[in-house]
Amino acid sequence: GAIRHHAGRFWLYFGTPEEGYFMTSAARPEGPWAPLRQVLRAPGWDDCAPFWDDDGKGYFVGTNFSDGYQIHLWEMAPDNATLIPASDRVIYQSRGSEANKLYKFNGTYHHFFSEVQGDTRVMMMRRAPSIRGPWSAKRQLMHADVGAMQPNQGAIVQGPDGNWYFFTHHGDGDWAGRAASLLPVHWIDGWPVIGQPDRDGIG
Repeated sequence: GAIRHHAGRFWLYFGTPEEGYFMTSAARPEGPWAPLRQVLRAPGWDDCAPFWDDDGKGYFVGTNFSDGYQIHLWEMAPDNATLIPASDRVIYQSRGSEANKLYKFNGTYHHFFSEVQGDTRVMMMRRAPSIRGPWSAKRQLMHADVGAMQPNQGAIVQGPDGNWYFFTHHGDGDWAGRAASLLPVHWIDGWPVIGQPDRDGIG
């Protein structure tokens, strides 16, 4: 799921694999939260996130894992709970592509996601001058790390110290669940490299 603050409210979006996408909102993070509304009623979807542009227009991104991990982008209606069907378009697809987030840094749009390379997951990103594209070729932000249980899923955040971090969980969890951590982010040529940059510019 994803939580955002927009227009004076907190907005929470999440998916369940067999039912689709849901949302709720609240004036305060401790609630009360509004009754759940179903954003998309269909099985086979995961890893959604909302995004609001500078003009207040809302967008929504999510992965259809039941259809080859195609990543879809929609416009949202002003209620922020309704997707506009005619706006639906596939913006990316690769092996296991999911963990979607959308950002706008310094006027440039960033699509943040993970995909499978070999037998591990890595975080990737593409950029565009407009939310409608054209999107750049993908850039790998980090090397696969089997020893750290493949850090993946999560979000790029700026801390109160002014530094940037990747708040993530580690992808292999047993009964104890999936451990969470903060990894440092280093901005290199407009790309948020996760971890300590190597000579190749990948974290």
